[in-house]
Amino acid sequence: MTTAFIGLGNMGAPMALNLIKAGHTLMVYDLDEARAASHRAAGAAFAASPREAAEGVEVVITSLARPAAGRGRGPRRRRAARGPTGGRDLDRHHDDGAQADLRAGQ
Repeated sequence: MTTAFIGLGNMGAPMALNLIKAGHTLMVYDLDEARAASHRAAGAAFAASPREAAEGVEVVITSLARPAAGRGRGPRRRRAARGPTGGRDLDRHHDDGAQADLRAGQ
């Protein structure tokens, strides 16, 4: 399974490494490219942008630390970035409740 993993912080980095260890093909992205060094060494490819990471993959996983980091990057935007390939989106935000309210449309 080809997976895009966006956000390699305290939670995202080990989650992405575990996916690589489980045999998944990963395309990773983080604002800080240095955070992807261990993922690249383990076989992941690094994308130049979230859009590039999401193009043509079966699953997009985001693990973003700040509520503002996820604004404007919801499932519809990621699907549009990927094009008509289908697939699944999984969001993992570490938020203070404000992001949950945004996702609920409140």
